[in-house]
Amino acid sequence: MSDQQAVDDESDAPLIDIFEMAVVFTIPVLVGAGIALTDPTLDVASGAIGASGVGWLLVRVRRQFDAVRTSDGIVRRRRPARSEALERLAKWEYDPKYDRLLALVLAVVGIGVFAVIPFGEWSDENMLGLVIVSHLGLVGALVVYGAAQR
Repeated sequence: MSDQQAVDDESDAPLIDIFEMAVVFTIPVLVGAGIALTDPTLDVASGAIGASGVGWLLVRVRRQFDAVRTSDGIVRRRRPARSEALERLAKWEYDPKYDRLLALVLAVVGIGVFAVIPFGEWSDENMLGLVIVSHLGLVGALVVYGAAQR
């Protein structure tokens, strides 16, 4: 069988796509509802909302593939990029001088957040958040600056 004939024998299977997306959304919701119903510290609404968020993430991953019916059965193929704006963004070249500017901005953010810490009354959660942001800013600045030196 030639390649052209193999391509002609293929057809989309949208009902399989819909069914699989419904399943990958429903399973986490049912598991989350079951956990929320059996755990007295959780309420059902928060369990369902959290689980539906996980289900939605799984649906978004599944949407990147199309089910295709072939002579060998159902196969999944990656969907082609449909957004022209994203294609243009992927092909966009920028001037490397912006790397050093980004490193400078990240360094200023990191140092600025560290400088703000002693002047406020922070809860433990806020303090941890400030330390993480400042640390990521400084480490990001070093990484970007190091990558710009190549």
